[in-house]
Order: sequence, then structure tokens, then C-alpha cells
Amino acid sequence: MTIPDLGYIAIVSATLGRVSSPIAAGVIIIAGIAQVSPIEVIKRSLPVNIGVMLFLYFIS
Repeated sequence: MTIPDLGYIAIVSATLGRVSSPIAAGVIIIAGIAQVSPIEVIKRSLPVNIGVMLFLYFIS
């Protein structure tokens, strides 16, 4: 694995971490529109995040 590959993995990991945070602004807005808890929104997006991580694992 090269240094640019490690950087790419770090960028994607940071992005997934930010999006998965229950205190992220986008998650709070979506939860407010849907009138559910932000934790419920995160629970529903977890399979997508796992799929992205598996995809990145297999292409690297």
C-alpha cells in the first residue's frame, strides 16, 4: 500500500465518521424533518457505511 492510498483511506474514514455522528448538522436536520431521534437515523445508515468500508477494502 502506498502513501497516497493510505491518505485516501484516511479521507474516506474521516468522511464516514463525520456523517455517522449523531451531532452532525445534516443528521440533526434529517431527524428533525422525520421527527425521529438522530440515533435512529444513524442506525439506518450503518449498513451503508459498512458496505462502503467493505467496498474500499476489496478495491485496495
